[in-house]
Amino acid sequence: MVKYQKTTPHDLLQRHFQNIILAIFIESKIGQFHIDMQPNIPLVHPEIMKLRKELHTYPELSGQEYETAKRIRQFAEKHAHTARIETFGKTAIAIIYEFSKKGETIAIRCELDALPIVEENEFQHKSVNTGVSHKCGHDGHMAMVSGLIFWLEAQPIQKGKIILLFQPAEETGKGAQMLVHDKKFEALGIDYVFALHNIPKEPINSIIITPRGFSAEVQSVIIKTKGKEAHAAEPENGINPALAISKIIGEMALLNHVDPHLDDFAVLTPVHLLMGEKAYGISPSSADYIIPFALGTVRK
Repeated sequence: MVKYQKTTPHDLLQRHFQNIILAIFIESKIGQFHIDMQPNIPLVHPEIMKLRKELHTYPELSGQEYETAKRIRQFAEKHAHTARIETFGKTAIAIIYEFSKKGETIAIRCELDALPIVEENEFQHKSVNTGVSHKCGHDGHMAMVSGLIFWLEAQPIQKGKIILLFQPAEETGKGAQMLVHDKKFEALGIDYVFALHNIPKEPINSIIITPRGFSAEVQSVIIKTKGKEAHAAEPENGINPALAISKIIGEMALLNHVDPHLDDFAVLTPVHLLMGEKAYGISPSSADYIIPFALGTVRK
């Protein structure tokens, strides 16, 4: 763990940002960076707190983040006086700081989308969109990246570009795919992209790095089965996929190696199964089974 001596707000933020970048580059180390804040300095800018709660209140699903993108744009228009704002696709936003001299281009990325999960919290800023909520922390990520506007506006940076990137549809993977195939986005000439994920219950102002993956880096498999439909009273005349799916579930469970410290660590978790219809008289002919899996990664 690294602790900084108490210093001025300007020096603190400057060193904070520099060491985030350095920390990510030091791939051969495992460590944790920590910043000591002065007692009279707010831990979080009030405008960032306000934005985070607003984003949490109005979550939107992947590919539908129109209002979320509008809120980010309005925040940037209010506070990012020296940046220009670009859009990509329907909802991706880039807040671009371009300095006088040529240099490398760094993008700091976060996500716009929420999840199709009912929020059961009762605090004042709970989701008002039925069946949708920020359960992966993307509202916090957006607020943190937006908060860099205040830091960037105060810095005497002279070369290169810094881009605050707000990507849609992270949960489905379609947002990243859209961006990497966008010629306008490619023209930004980004050299490095940095991102983070919040970690609940860790000390505030800590930055944790590992030489390998930190959370499960997943690949997803969709298994589609095709049988033959029949009347439920005469299943022998059809081919019901239920037995095949049950065998797949059982066999895949045997492949799990759940100790995250082992090199052969692997987790295969069934997340969705769709088979047939809600019709009591029909033996179904097909089933779709979705399994995300993580291999050889480090989980905390």
